[in-house]
Amino acid sequence: MKGNVEFQFLDLLFNPISNLEYKVEYLKNKVIAAGMSGKDGKTVIISRNLGCILRVYVKKTNGEYKYVGLYCVYKIGDFTVRPAISIFG
Repeated sequence: MKGNVEFQFLDLLFNPISNLEYKVEYLKNKVIAAGMSGKDGKTVIISRNLGCILRVYVKKTNGEYKYVGLYCVYKIGDFTVRPAISIFG
């Protein structure tokens, strides 16, 4: 069984962050999605088996990737995750 997940990046005031470079890795350090967030701050939709653990990173203003967090695909169907982040710290 598979679940679909997309991430929406929000600033600390909960406004979408567009054109934010991101990457999503499978727990074994394999990049499964990467790109720029859309105007609504969303990533592409990622389809994975239930129980799959994903690591999410965003590129900071200094060019380094910042770890945002882990996410476990736990639900059948579509789901959006909205972490509030700062790309400066």
